[in-house]
Amino acid sequence: MVIKLIKGRCKFLKDWPDWDINIHEQEAQIERQGRSIHYPFTFTIDKAKKVGRFSSTSVLPYYDTSLSSCTCFDFQERKLPCKHIYRLAVELGYIEIINRPSFDKKAVEEIRSSDDIDAAPDQVKRQKSALKCKPIEIDFENKCGTFKGSGKNPYHTTLNDCTCRDFTVRNLPCKHIYRLRMELENPTSKKELQENLNSEFEKDYGKDLLRKLSQEAATAYIYSISFDWSSSSKIKEDILNELVKSELVEISKDLPITLKFLQKKDLFLICDEFDVQYKRSFSKSSLISAIINGLDSNNTNNLMEKLPFSIRRNIKAENIFGSIKYLYHKLYPTDYSEYTVDF
Repeated sequence: MVIKLIKGRCKFLKDWPDWDINIHEQEAQIERQGRSIHYPFTFTIDKAKKVGRFSSTSVLPYYDTSLSSCTCFDFQERKLPCKHIYRLAVELGYIEIINRPSFDKKAVEEIRSSDDIDAAPDQVKRQKSALKCKPIEIDFENKCGTFKGSGKNPYHTTLNDCTCRDFTVRNLPCKHIYRLRMELENPTSKKELQENLNSEFEKDYGKDLLRKLSQEAATAYIYSISFDWSSSSKIKEDILNELVKSELVEISKDLPITLKFLQKKDLFLICDEFDVQYKRSFSKSSLISAIINGLDSNNTNNLMEKLPFSIRRNIKAENIFGSIKYLYHKLYPTDYSEYTVDF
């Protein structure tokens, strides 16, 4: 047992064998560690059984949580510790959430004094992250941009500075600055970006779409689906029927997308039913490939009729989702709101 080992923001007080200890150092996990303390959910803890039940508001379904699993959407999609799991671990005395670790000042100074800042390994990581960093707006004339922030406010970026925490602390190019460089250096970027922005929902239009939904459907839109595909099977039929009629969501009956949400045992059953050749040792991805390649068009259609379709939030609403979510909390106020807490 390792005592007081620190990984990410987790100070380990006793052994927590359910997870590889190194995953807690991932940036996505560090964010969830912080939210586990500041997020205004309510919960009950059964210390004897080492489980908890969490809920964000009175209208939301509760989530049953153990040290190794949770019924929330975040865990079901990622299969990694969510904020509920981290909070349970805190309440059970497995970990303590500490303040964000400061940057290595010596390493930062070495990068600043180097002949090629952009070639430093830590900077190369940020350049790779920049490829996945989508701008909200680029001002090509003034050479500045706006990016989605980690909280309510966006980040404002120029070629020399950014309002994000990474730049504020390190005073070195962050992923937003690198992405801004990429956009300004790409001669076709302006046209492509404008086309993408023109295809997105206006803020007022997105809000009107939310107002047309019932409270139950709006809650499902905000909390039960994301901008990544997920199975529609987890949503109640009457709510699902309402959601699919709204422009706020997209659906897919694409077989490869649908199959990835099934368990291996279900994929084995499909192989048996449609005489698809496979081995029990196949990985999940190999089983999916075998099914896709082993079915003709008729059997593919027959299978899709039996399977739940996939659903996600319409990507046209991605850049205005913060405003839509804020409206949701205005329409359906509760005693707790994540907008009352500064993460």
